[in-house]
This record gives sequence, C-alpha cells and structure tokens, in this order.
Amino acid sequence: MVEVNGHYYVFAHRQTNKCQFSRQGFAEEIFMEKDGSFKQVERTSQGLYGKPLPGEGEYFASICCGLRAKNGNRFYGVFKSGHGKEPFLTQEGKDREENPNQYVKNFNDGCSITYKYFDLKKTKSFGIKLDGKAQGKLIMKYGEKEAAQDINVNGEAVIEFPIEKGGEKDQVTFVYEGKGALNLRKLILK
Repeated sequence: MVEVNGHYYVFAHRQTNKCQFSRQGFAEEIFMEKDGSFKQVERTSQGLYGKPLPGEGEYFASICCGLRAKNGNRFYGVFKSGHGKEPFLTQEGKDREENPNQYVKNFNDGCSITYKYFDLKKTKSFGIKLDGKAQGKLIMKYGEKEAAQDINVNGEAVIEFPIEKGGEKDQVTFVYEGKGALNLRKLILK
C-alpha cells in the first residue's frame, strides 16, 4: 500500500502464462475509514480509472478481475501439470512492455470471466471477439439481466449481445457451456 498526496493505493499482482514466475501488476485506490482502518479493497477491471469504464469502445478481454475454471483455480507451482482445464492470461510472443496483445486462453466448459464495472446506460451492444474451436452456449450476465447465444466457432468470431437498459455501474460476467475451448481477445461495446 502506498500513500500519495493523501490518497491511498494498493498494488498487487496475478499470475499469467500458467507460471508462478510470470506476473501482471494491478492497482486499486483504497479508502481510510473514520477510525483510521482500511477495509479490504474490491478488485475491479477499472483499476485506477476511478469510475466505471465507458460503455463504448474496445478493451482487451484480459482486463478481467475474475477468471474461474469450472472446478475453481489453483496456484500455479513450478510444474505446470494438472492445469489443463483452467483458463489463463497470456500473449502472443514473449513478455514485454510495448505492443500489448494479452488475451484469455483456454476458456472452456464451465469457465466464467468477470468485469467490474461498466457504465452501460447508453450501450446498445456488448460484443466479445474470440477465436478457437467450440460449440455450445455463451451466457452474458449484466446487472440483473442475462442473455445467451448458441455458438459454433471454428476460427475467429465476434459474438454480440444486445444491451437493454444497462446501469451506470454494471458487473459483466460471461460463462461458457459446451465443447472445445475459446480464446477471448477483445470486448467491443457500441
């Protein structure tokens, strides 16, 4: 935790590339209570942006704040064995600071991915650009609403969900049910 000009921030990291030695940093602002204590900070996709992300434009799918396999996730130890069913963050090529293209790999049956938060008040559609080979159902949950799309993907695709009366601070979760696996590349909001 760091204090800068009277504001407090907590910094942490998460594993990438199915390896305990490959990490990605993230940060959140944290607020001091009246008694001087701090409550545990919520991890979000908006990070230091300070408010829900705008409901238009493109975002990397890797800005997720929750990524879960059907039977939960485990810490990646030195050896990568036993992790074949879990989705994970990775990128094309080696780790680097420039030319980002991080994505979510191995999104398979029962996996879920969560984003907090988007301002969807004016958003008409929420798409997800993906690739892979999969057949099943992709479910999107936002606010109190849920929509589902049957999918049959063999290569690249964009799956779009219409947004009806989104809120100004909506959590968005995708769940996949079916065969095969997807790579989640980008979120496309219009």
